[in-house]
Amino acid sequence: PRITVLDDERIRVQMSGRIDGSSRVRVRIFSGNSCICEGEGMDVILQIPDVRHWDAEHPYLYTCEVCIENEGSVTDKAVTSFGMRTLGWGKDGFLVNGKPVLLRGACIHHDNGVLGACCYPDAEARKIRILKENGYNAIRSAHNPCSKALLEACDRQGMLVMDEFVDVWYIH
Repeated sequence: PRITVLDDERIRVQMSGRIDGSSRVRVRIFSGNSCICEGEGMDVILQIPDVRHWDAEHPYLYTCEVCIENEGSVTDKAVTSFGMRTLGWGKDGFLVNGKPVLLRGACIHHDNGVLGACCYPDAEARKIRILKENGYNAIRSAHNPCSKALLEACDRQGMLVMDEFVDVWYIH
């Protein structure tokens, strides 16, 4: 599913692909273990009640569950987490949820030192935890994109990310 935050309270959940006529797509949003809203279809707009915003100090995440059902049975299921936030910038600086935030960041590489370039979710979470404990609230992935495990650790722990796709300094 592709999740787009439309405004302070609404999200849009879009699915790609095709399903047969007897199947239905069910979208549910969870806050903790409670389903807080749901809808059906390939393109659904949902209103989130009593939104809890994600920021570096309070990284609140919701869970989106998309199920394809056929004759009462779930034939496919995707689950992803997401946070609700607004970003802005201007004369007051960089704003997260309307509040100024000073970025205290670091450039990191995709590897884990002596563990090498393999992605180990625990090692990625440890890296972000150590940065957070030392006062950082932002990272830039230097020269290579972040692993999914690193991005998930950042979401859970409240780290802003500039995910650099490639280092293209040789192009003017």
